[in-house]
Amino acid sequence: MAEIVVGPKAKHFTVQLNRIVYYSPFFLAALTGPFKEAKDKVVTLPDTEAKVFELFVYWLYHQRFPTQGDSPQLLALYHRDDYPYFQSARLMKLYVFSDKYNVPKLKRQCLDALFEHLGDASGYQLPDLNDVAYAVKNLNDQDPLLRMIIDGFCYHGNSECWETSQIQNLPLPFIAKLMKHMSEFRDGGLEDMREPELCHYHGHATREERQICENRREREEQAKEMMED
Repeated sequence: MAEIVVGPKAKHFTVQLNRIVYYSPFFLAALTGPFKEAKDKVVTLPDTEAKVFELFVYWLYHQRFPTQGDSPQLLALYHRDDYPYFQSARLMKLYVFSDKYNVPKLKRQCLDALFEHLGDASGYQLPDLNDVAYAVKNLNDQDPLLRMIIDGFCYHGNSECWETSQIQNLPLPFIAKLMKHMSEFRDGGLEDMREPELCHYHGHATREERQICENRREREEQAKEMMED
């Protein structure tokens, strides 16, 4: 077992060592390498929110995010009926966590879940700009999530998106990139702009790899629809 001490209040989590090192090269190095953390099997993450890490631990054991079938306490880590931005905010923080601590499978699942959440059947739900600012400040400026956000605002955004109180929290380089992309969108026109597609942000090495991914997601969607019926 490994012990992870999280947040400014030093909340302790105990996780299976083989799980956490399997999914994260960061924790593999920290807990099995030639460091004090490896000897003691203790890693401290003072800048991580306890709730975000708790959601990570849930994912470690279930390989998915909480659903309505889980307990209310677990679902509350991921979803709130009274706050439409809660899920995207939590996913962005978990995405940043998985980027920082090198959990590639979780990072991909967060990206996919954000794409699905932001473009669900009830209409495109653009993220809160304060949450976007958090992502921008904590990710590489070439990160696929940031490209996905920019594409989303260009394709689905309107004048109601740009409240001064929120825009002022965005770094200027990101605003410049967003404005440039919007100008290109305006010049091209909606009819020439393809709606964002998830695989565009996966970084597939080949067309065949992309096709495999698209086919897999189509099968998963069909299976999900059959279960709902």
